[in-house]
Amino acid sequence: MMKYLKIGNQNRTTGETLMNTESSRSHSIFTIYVESLEKGPENIDKLVGSKFNLVDLAGSERQSKTGSIGDRFLEATKINLSLTALGKVISVLVEGKGSFIPYRDSKLTRLLQDSLGGNAKTVMIATVSPSSYNYEETISTLKYASRAKYITNVPIINLDPKDALLKEYESEIRRLRSALGEIQKEDQPNLDLLIEENRRITKEAEEEKKELISKIQKLEEQFISTPYELPQKYKEERNIREQKLSFMEKNYKSLEEEVSEMKELLNDLRKKYKAASKEIFQMESEHEKER
Repeated sequence: MMKYLKIGNQNRTTGETLMNTESSRSHSIFTIYVESLEKGPENIDKLVGSKFNLVDLAGSERQSKTGSIGDRFLEATKINLSLTALGKVISVLVEGKGSFIPYRDSKLTRLLQDSLGGNAKTVMIATVSPSSYNYEETISTLKYASRAKYITNVPIINLDPKDALLKEYESEIRRLRSALGEIQKEDQPNLDLLIEENRRITKEAEEEKKELISKIQKLEEQFISTPYELPQKYKEERNIREQKLSFMEKNYKSLEEEVSEMKELLNDLRKKYKAASKEIFQMESEHEKER
């Protein structure tokens, strides 16, 4: 890294002015891109990217002090224009007036867009002269730095888009697993109790049904040979028993339907869980192939 930093510094343009024998005639930006693989949940690789901008800004110049003419004067003009554009961006960010930030006013502000109110951590070092001769320049630099310190950046982790999507799917899988676990935890005991209760009621209903049928048959056999009709009380008793039998059959069907609905709910949840697991497995496979 130091090798390329030296090469970049050697390529930088300098020139002599009345204030400095080796005055910088341009700004300098050295950018380093870093990528790293991290192990995420369930041993899934996660690609994280970073960018380091090392920036050396050329100082603003007054022609009356530097005595620059010709090309040097044009260079100074461009330096001052880019610093003015940077100052405007800083002012807009600090004041927070409106949503438009003039990053495109200069190449310098476009390159530093992330460092100014974006996804970055930024450190600015302001250098000043101890000489009273440069008093006005010193005051200007301090005001510049004072405004810049109020800029608020919002740094976030830079994930590869596919890694970010995988992370989203992992989160959804965990949510589905948790939801399925909660439902099974809450409803399984109730379902077991419901099934057991259903069996008990069914058994009792079958036994009572047999008993009622047997009693009805006995009553019919008892009076089948007589020309008289069955006494009214036996008719009423038979009707009551038949109504009770009908009610028990309806109750039995209702319980069967409730058990069926619970089973369908659990089946739907299992299908969703399997589908989500299959989808994340496919994405992981594609992601590994692309690596």
